[in-house]
Amino acid sequence: MELDRAEREQEWLAAANTLLALVAHAPTLSSERRPGIAKVYSSRGALYLHGRQYQQAIEDFDHALKLDPQALEAYVGRGCAYRCQNEWGEAIDDFTNTLRLDSTYARAYAELGKTFLLLHRYQEAIGYLSTAITHNLKTAEVYTNRGVAWRDCPESNYTHALADFTYALSLDPQSVETYVERGILYRRHEQYQKAIDDFNSALKLNDTLASVYAQRGRAYRKLERYQKAITDFDRALDLNPTLPWAYEQRGIAYLRLNDLNQARFDFIRGWKLDLTDVDPAGSLTMNAGWMAEWARMCQEGRDAGMAERLETIAKVDPQQYEGLVCLAAALWLRGHFNKSLEKAEEALQKEPNEWDAPFWRCMACASLHHDTEAQEAMHEALRKGMPPILLTPLHWLEEKRPDFYEQYALPILRSF
Repeated sequence: MELDRAEREQEWLAAANTLLALVAHAPTLSSERRPGIAKVYSSRGALYLHGRQYQQAIEDFDHALKLDPQALEAYVGRGCAYRCQNEWGEAIDDFTNTLRLDSTYARAYAELGKTFLLLHRYQEAIGYLSTAITHNLKTAEVYTNRGVAWRDCPESNYTHALADFTYALSLDPQSVETYVERGILYRRHEQYQKAIDDFNSALKLNDTLASVYAQRGRAYRKLERYQKAITDFDRALDLNPTLPWAYEQRGIAYLRLNDLNQARFDFIRGWKLDLTDVDPAGSLTMNAGWMAEWARMCQEGRDAGMAERLETIAKVDPQQYEGLVCLAAALWLRGHFNKSLEKAEEALQKEPNEWDAPFWRCMACASLHHDTEAQEAMHEALRKGMPPILLTPLHWLEEKRPDFYEQYALPILRSF
């Protein structure tokens, strides 16, 4: 079917090229013919858009709008082409101009919603996608996009997201994207087997999607099935060797298997790739860089440049969780224990379920002779799933706090 579709598109494109070549040599176009020719330009632009030839698509949509300034499909098509080139302002302007011409044009609302979703402006996305639905554009894509917005917005709504994904699948049971997005929802809510089932459904429909193997690997890792997780990450990286977070996630699985060498390699590779892969909202995860440095600590001990390297990682976003934890560790290495404790506690407020901030809170509290708090923080880190292979920095307390080290840190190190 895909081959037939591609052949039909090529045939249509050839016919459009022939017709538009004839039009180009015509001395004038009557007003009656201009909308028809505009539609041909618009349709050819849509084919270019589908073929990821975005600049040619924009040029055709421009021609269509010169011939017919009321051509709604040309505005929307050009907006989509601009969006594909990350020209967000131009895309939003085109979708908005469409609605000025026709405030009931549902597709323009849907495309605005998708654009704001990609920009992580979730409430605006929900509003526009809901308006598209009220104007009777009830497609699997629209419901899936709104489900993602409900899932990812700061006021995340599991019930609304699940309802949208499930309804989308009732409209299109072959929607790979919907299975994947619902699987991510299940994984985030610790329903790991349901997540795996959805990722399996997606892979039955398309077994070449690297990100889906990596997502399934994350779910297997959470179920402590580390070897199956690594197999999925391997497959994902065979398909797409430039997927930063797959390296990071595989590194965490290797930590669980006490393979510090492979974990560190994966974290370094993921961090280098991540530095060149900024998403449309400009965010960047620092976790791979942070974990690469922690692995270095465990393998090579402290060195003169460690604090500075951690501070460099934190500069990406000092208010992001990983940035705060990097600063907590760097400040501890520099001997600023009170400031280190402040950063660790600030990180804990942002991500109360993570384990690295409690560990560095333990290190700071122990150095400040807050022994009860240090022990509680260490228990918290282990309870939340800290890989024991990363406990090595506890040895550094032997010099600063020999009593705490002998009574508490050393028994923990020996037990693992």
